[in-house]
Amino acid sequence: MKSFKKTKQWLLLFISAALLFISCDLFDFNFNTDLTGGRLPSGQFWAQDFSGSPSWYAVDAELLAEGAHCYIWAEKGSGVNSTTATAIAKEYDSVIYPKMIAAFDSNYSDESMNIIKLTDNLLTGGDGKLTILFLKIRDNFDPPVNNGYMAGYFWAVNFYSNTPSEYFRYSNECAMIYIDAKANTGQSPMSSASYETIAHELQHLMNFGHTLHSRSAPMDTWIDEGLSESSHWVYSGSYNDNRLKWFNDESTLISQGNNFFVWGNRENESVHAVLDDYATVYLFFQWLRLQSGSTGIYKNIITSNRTDHRAVVNAMSGYSDWDTLLRDWLAANYIDAPTGFYGYKGEPLLKDINVNTVSSPSGFIDLFPGEGVYSVADTTTSIPTTSSGSNIKYALLAKTPNTTGTVTTTGVINSSNTLLTFNTNTNTGGQRQPGTLASIGTGTTPNAGTVSGARSLTAPLSRPYAISAGDLLRRNGYAMESLP
Repeated sequence: MKSFKKTKQWLLLFISAALLFISCDLFDFNFNTDLTGGRLPSGQFWAQDFSGSPSWYAVDAELLAEGAHCYIWAEKGSGVNSTTATAIAKEYDSVIYPKMIAAFDSNYSDESMNIIKLTDNLLTGGDGKLTILFLKIRDNFDPPVNNGYMAGYFWAVNFYSNTPSEYFRYSNECAMIYIDAKANTGQSPMSSASYETIAHELQHLMNFGHTLHSRSAPMDTWIDEGLSESSHWVYSGSYNDNRLKWFNDESTLISQGNNFFVWGNRENESVHAVLDDYATVYLFFQWLRLQSGSTGIYKNIITSNRTDHRAVVNAMSGYSDWDTLLRDWLAANYIDAPTGFYGYKGEPLLKDINVNTVSSPSGFIDLFPGEGVYSVADTTTSIPTTSSGSNIKYALLAKTPNTTGTVTTTGVINSSNTLLTFNTNTNTGGQRQPGTLASIGTGTTPNAGTVSGARSLTAPLSRPYAISAGDLLRRNGYAMESLP
């Protein structure tokens, strides 16, 4: 275990990345405020206002219920009453808490000191109970004009003592998550969506705790988000229809390669590009669970001392490299076989996953690290070869109903197979590289490629949808700064 001094030094380097939201962003939001910060009187909490220039404000709240493992607070005027709070505390204590501990905690010899209690006790000397604050998060949600809302967030600095430094002066000095209480988002308190958000944010809190105790840096965003997306299934045992619908029917850029690995990198191309990140990482982590046989893989990932793709590769039995793991998941989305690695084990709601093929007049497409696309040829042609030093790789995919399908790396492209073109670069800050498509083009200039019937890049969604803090701030015109 790290010493407190070393842990705090690490946090100071990472503090601008500690805003972990339901749609997490590891960035410095550069908050502006006229408030001086400092400890608040009992019944008040520091919270963040994202409706304009990001700032801090004090929330007047009341303690409505206490459980064995939690405190339920609610902003005055939020509509949450003691009856609702008592039901939430019961659900947290009896369902959410034990399931999350089982899926995302280490096997400490003293089970009473799980990662939540251990971190809270070490950093604040607290009692290890989670403070859940229900409030109307200030996020400019105004349907039908603006259907994006923040479902919840986790602010890691709450674990630390309130001191005059820039970030610590807004600490509430407890293990804490913030959950939206607006009734018109589809996530009213006591709803399944609200409970899933609690589980989602709790994973971020637990992941932060594991980082403090077993890693020298935080996990890559896509892994932290993938685990939080997995927490929805851990809690409910059901699949997220919104994620599946977005992947199958509503995405603008997934068929052109956009996915989770380089998080938040396509906002300039589509107003809803970040939803692609969530839909794809959701499916990837469901595939990991199904292929590994249990949620045990989530525990192996979150407790890894690795912070990048190696945490996932090392946890996945039968794989030793990222290239093959990425290829097989991309193949699974196309073949969707009922058994084997190239599908989702025949899960009823996942057996209809579908992807579109892409084409380009030039015969090329630019792909970020981790991205992959599918293309077909109208005549027999050779499989492309990877040029020296390139991260672009290729595979031929063939599927036949009720079979496991085939994936090969040699052969010819013809009417019975599909070419998978993918970028195996493991640098999440890497840039695009051109990959060849199975098209009969003679140009040499890479471009984005097109998908038949794709949605408009700027078409608004007519239903409420959870939005990240970073995406919200971008839309409000506030740029984010990279980490130091």
